[in-house]
Amino acid sequence: MAVVLEVVFPGLSPEQYEQLKAKVRWVASPPTGGISHVVWWEGNDCHGVDVWESEEAWGAFGNDRMGPAAAALGIVMEAAAVFHKPQEVLIVKTMQFP
Repeated sequence: MAVVLEVVFPGLSPEQYEQLKAKVRWVASPPTGGISHVVWWEGNDCHGVDVWESEEAWGAFGNDRMGPAAAALGIVMEAAAVFHKPQEVLIVKTMQFP
């Protein structure tokens, strides 16, 4: 069952995020089970809302790709994550910003 992941990475800077995104290759090689991804900052905290095919898909991505990429870059992250059950998921348009 699809899930909405609401996550906060305290202290993760935009520069660290871009380094991590490049290392993980989210765009070039989308993760299995990833459906959508939105990220923004409030103060020094990185916030994200993703839709995944399942909690297990997110877990595999975190364990197999994001965790090792963060470690390789020397980025220490402690995530506060909450899963929600979506009513519906609609992808209208893909957009990337610099």
